[in-house]
Amino acid sequence: MAEISIVEPHQGGLTAEKYSTEACGKYYKFGRTLGQGSFATVKLCTCLADNTTWAVKIIDKSALDKDDASALQVECDTMIQVDHRNIVRLKEVFDNEKKFFMILEVCR
Repeated sequence: MAEISIVEPHQGGLTAEKYSTEACGKYYKFGRTLGQGSFATVKLCTCLADNTTWAVKIIDKSALDKDDASALQVECDTMIQVDHRNIVRLKEVFDNEKKFFMILEVCR
């Protein structure tokens, strides 16, 4: 059985243009692991369309409870709207059956 979407696109937050249910691997090639936490792993990735480097936060949806899912919605809504040189940029998200992928600017 497919998992229910944990983040929904909507006006005033994460828009449909930045949200996809397609396979993230169709657009990005994953590289080495940068870090790992309780329910997420962060890896380097390369955009196949333009060869740019990003970070991908891969979240295990089965490890999230209702409060975690709600906090993730707020995180995505906030990050997608913020454009500041001292804040990591959220480029787009991919929401699949078991995983949620956040494509983020790489900090250097």
